[in-house]
Amino acid sequence: MGKHVVAGAGQVGSQLAGLLAERGHEVVLVSRSGSGPDLPGVTRVAADAADGARMTGLTRGADALYNCVNPPYHRWAQDWPPMAESLLAAARESGAGYVILGNLYVYAAPGRPMREDDPLTPPSAKGEIRARMWLQALRAHRAGQVRVTEVRGSDYFGPGCLDQSHLGERLVPRLLGGKAVRMIGDPDQPHSWTYVPDVAAALATA
Repeated sequence: MGKHVVAGAGQVGSQLAGLLAERGHEVVLVSRSGSGPDLPGVTRVAADAADGARMTGLTRGADALYNCVNPPYHRWAQDWPPMAESLLAAARESGAGYVILGNLYVYAAPGRPMREDDPLTPPSAKGEIRARMWLQALRAHRAGQVRVTEVRGSDYFGPGCLDQSHLGERLVPRLLGGKAVRMIGDPDQPHSWTYVPDVAAALATA
């Protein structure tokens, strides 16, 4: 079994850490506060993902580094570039495989069901930030500096998806209680959903 470092202890990072520990790996779960599930095999560490030296030290000897960080939406422009550079550098310096939790922001505005080979021409500033992150990592991969892959999912639902999920606290408890539900957008619009345990399993496989 190997050493796996998970940056980000949110709804996906916490589930990934638990899954990896269940599989017998040594897991280091990194967040600003040192939070996350208190599980056998999981060591919680308080660190800033933008601190390249710290992340490189934590990733030394690791088989894989997972980027499951997600700063507040209004801070993407400020927070993502230094964190992306730090995590990429940590993977490059340590030799760990680098697995990024991505999203669908990177794709062009859809006029049909989305596909993974759709053009990376995002219609939003947030999408441009995520696309630049991926292309930066991909260039390093193609140059032989690091092994990188990205897993992209749609809106999440499932265990641990609370206030951040459209199918979380604002929907499921109200439905179970027989109360009215307010939807964001057209409820009849076809829309894909991604089950968080499936995301964790996909990241571990990648």
